[in-house]
Amino acid sequence: MFVNIASFGLYKNLIKPRFALRFMEKVIFSDKGNEYCVECKRVSFLGRMFGLMFKSRNTHNLIFDFNRSVKLSFHSYFVFFSFLIIFLDGNNKVLYKKTVEPFTLGIKPREEYSRVIEIPLNLKNKTIIELLVGKKKGLNI
Repeated sequence: MFVNIASFGLYKNLIKPRFALRFMEKVIFSDKGNEYCVECKRVSFLGRMFGLMFKSRNTHNLIFDFNRSVKLSFHSYFVFFSFLIIFLDGNNKVLYKKTVEPFTLGIKPREEYSRVIEIPLNLKNKTIIELLVGKKKGLNI
């Protein structure tokens, strides 16, 4: 007897490992009085060193949580697509946001921050990007 596992909803669980869902979280942050919710993948210590490097445009949004205030510099070497970087304080308020082009050096705000979100410019993120930075003509979405 043949059983179609797709009809039982089991197909999705076989293709996508369950451990991949553990690292995803919804991040709520505020910018100029508006609140936004973005689903992000929490990166590990090693993931902080690589971020979006060597990934495709259709990858997950990433959240870097430093657990303290820091003032580190970011770069986009070996990131072959544009992305939005958002620096957050301890209360998840936006301190600085910027659309970053590939192979850019020295991305950092003037203030200390405790979390960073990297959002690739892709169709999945088009709505949140347009809400945060507006409909700019040069955005390659």
